[in-house]
Amino acid sequence: MKNLKEIFTDIIKGGLPISKREESLLKHMKIGKETVLVRVFLYSAEVIGTIILPEDNSGEAIKNDMNLRTLPWAWVVAAGDEAKFNDEKIERGDIMRLWDWKTRSIENPKYRAFYENDGSDSNAQVQGVAPPKLVHRIYQYYGESVVFIDPCAETDIVDYFTFNLAPYDFMGHLKNPKILIE
Repeated sequence: MKNLKEIFTDIIKGGLPISKREESLLKHMKIGKETVLVRVFLYSAEVIGTIILPEDNSGEAIKNDMNLRTLPWAWVVAAGDEAKFNDEKIERGDIMRLWDWKTRSIENPKYRAFYENDGSDSNAQVQGVAPPKLVHRIYQYYGESVVFIDPCAETDIVDYFTFNLAPYDFMGHLKNPKILIE
């Protein structure tokens, strides 16, 4: 299993994850002058798990074959002509540093409560379906900002981690992604 630094290096070397069709759509689409579309860095732990996707308002988990975690970094997919961070222009391919407390994947308190309750020390059988083990806090803060660049295409997991964020949602701005892996 890779360590976090190796995973991070793979993400940077792999570059901006975007399909040819998304690339074409963005090339021909004018976006708001201060709009910043980003794709959050994801990685998979080697554990089977579930995640909550943003359009699932019932709280039910959608099964997924990966136990995804987010990192507080995001690729800029597209930026409006006047998108800036601290007076510096934000451009496609830049990397934005997000706030840790808004992007962490944390253990779901409902998951713990499901297994650690008044009946935990008894012979009682657990009833019902366990809630998802992880909750991506990113949806608490940015869930309504999810953007599907190509809403007609079959969705991929990265689509659920593509957001329209405002400059105040960023903690930092990197023009040179390679600096992160030196």
